[in-house]
Amino acid sequence: MPRVTFSTPGAPSLDGDGPQRFRPFDTIHRVVLEPGWLSGWDSRHAVVAPISEERVIVIGRRGEPAFFRSEMARLAHLDRWRNTMAESDEPVFTGQPGEV
Repeated sequence: MPRVTFSTPGAPSLDGDGPQRFRPFDTIHRVVLEPGWLSGWDSRHAVVAPISEERVIVIGRRGEPAFFRSEMARLAHLDRWRNTMAESDEPVFTGQPGEV
């Protein structure tokens, strides 16, 4: 069962079946959340992007506009980069920003 492992302070609490609303988790796609999609929440747009076989990122936007195709293309580009890095034997830097 999917579960939330990290969220920002402005994100809704998605307990129980809440994460199911964002399926499928294996492809980049938009999700339209109508007013009242969660008690006390207005309309939102979200985009779902897989970051590994076991993790996805969900990015939300209040109201309009929906996520643009250019934004979706950028996420797809990052996904391709992730796949390329996963297949590479080259070491990947995992330090803090500014470290060399």
